[in-house]
Amino acid sequence: MAAEYRHAQDLTAGISADGYFMARKNKNKGSNMKKSITKAAVLLAAITVPFGLISCSKNTSEVKTVYVGVGYESDFSYLNEKGELAGYEIDMLKAIDEALPQYEFKYETSDLKGILLGLSAGKFDIGLKQYESNEERRKNYLFSESGYLCYDSYIQVLSTRNDINSLEDLQGKTVLGGSTVGAAMGTKLENLNKDLPDDKKYKVIYAKLTTEELLASLKNGSIDASTSTKALFRKKVQQYGDVVKLVGKEPVRKSDAYVLFNKEQGKLKADFDAVLNDLVASGKLSEISVKALGYDYKDN
Repeated sequence: MAAEYRHAQDLTAGISADGYFMARKNKNKGSNMKKSITKAAVLLAAITVPFGLISCSKNTSEVKTVYVGVGYESDFSYLNEKGELAGYEIDMLKAIDEALPQYEFKYETSDLKGILLGLSAGKFDIGLKQYESNEERRKNYLFSESGYLCYDSYIQVLSTRNDINSLEDLQGKTVLGGSTVGAAMGTKLENLNKDLPDDKKYKVIYAKLTTEELLASLKNGSIDASTSTKALFRKKVQQYGDVVKLVGKEPVRKSDAYVLFNKEQGKLKADFDAVLNDLVASGKLSEISVKALGYDYKDN
């Protein structure tokens, strides 16, 4: 049986079904087995009830549809050449869906803000797009017990700069805090500014820049530094050479990405957590990430 995914081009102006399109993707063998078992159970009931027999099998006809909001334009979740959802996050979700026969996941793509709005409105039961934890999000959503992606951040500067090796060296300088106000790194720097004199305060800016725009800003001096995970840094080096470097032995901010749930989905979260925690403990999640990304999710 085929499962659905939908794409919401813009959810930032409100939660609406307008503008969505439908696409089909093949469900894995586990899902087909789930539906086959359901049909078999119904057939068995039809045969045995007339003879007064009672079946003790679990009624698998009550499968709950779970709506999952995911991204579609990153290395972790994207549309492949066939127009199907693929990537590490999708592979992880498929493994969890396979282990939970009482649920069937249906996917809808959106952007970072749209997924959060969808969760708040009850349009999505689950949302993931490399969401890190912060106080505001913790108030509005349930978080998975385990993180599924390391998101430690390091200072990133031009390779030719030798004057910046720590956060202290960035005091009084211009730092890209993230793509939008409220981004984790920018928030951290703004909090540090509360205890710094004016001439030492970090000049935090927010902008959604392409890699080319970021490199140009670093080169022309409009930005002194940004932050990056190891994986994003490796990708820049592969594409552009040794233009930038990471400085400092330790990350300036330690973090993980988590799966988010609608506040009313406590039971779903508990069931999801049980499987995700097992994937982490058994090392299976590492295997999934290495296959999808080429590296362990703990080394992102």
